[in-house]
This record gives sequence, structure tokens and C-alpha cells, in this order.
Amino acid sequence: MPTSPDLTTIENKLDLLISLFQIAHDEPLKAEREAILAEPVSKALLAASNEWVEAGKLKALVVKKAKVSMPTVSRRLAELVERGLITRKGGGGKVSYRTTGLI
Repeated sequence: MPTSPDLTTIENKLDLLISLFQIAHDEPLKAEREAILAEPVSKALLAASNEWVEAGKLKALVVKKAKVSMPTVSRRLAELVERGLITRKGGGGKVSYRTTGLI
């Protein structure tokens, strides 16, 4: 019976695939990065979520930093999650967010 590759081997292969995609799509990723970081709310959300951060804390921080309304921050956060730039975990009152590192 063949053995399954260990988790480290799988992770290494996935990291290699990510690197290959980044090389192949370098210009579109750069353009996307520039467009997203030019928008103050998105930039603040990405900067504030390098580590897992509770949803309420993240939103309050960005409201204060970007000087925008809570609905604006919530809408932009949902857009970034949908696009795969920020990931979400948990549910109900225990939601947290973190950047995916894509851009």
C-alpha cells in the first residue's frame, strides 16, 4: 500500500505552486496591489490584519484611522474577503480576520 506524503511535503508543493502563479501573474498582481492600496479603507484593513484580529476591533480601528463610517468599513471588508485578500474564521460574535498575503 503506497504511503501518503506527509504534511510538510504537501505544504512545500503548495508553496511552490503559489510561487509559480505569482511569477506567471506578476504584472496583474502588481496592478491589483497598487489599486487596492491606493484605496484608504482597504489599505487600513490589510495593514491592521497581519495577525488574527477580532472583527469589532478591526472595524473600529479602521473607522478611526480612515475616518469613514462603519458600514463603509464592513462593505470593504466583505469585498476583500470575497476576493480572497482577507480570510475569516469563526461565527456569530466570535469572528476574526487575517490577511491571506496574496498582495
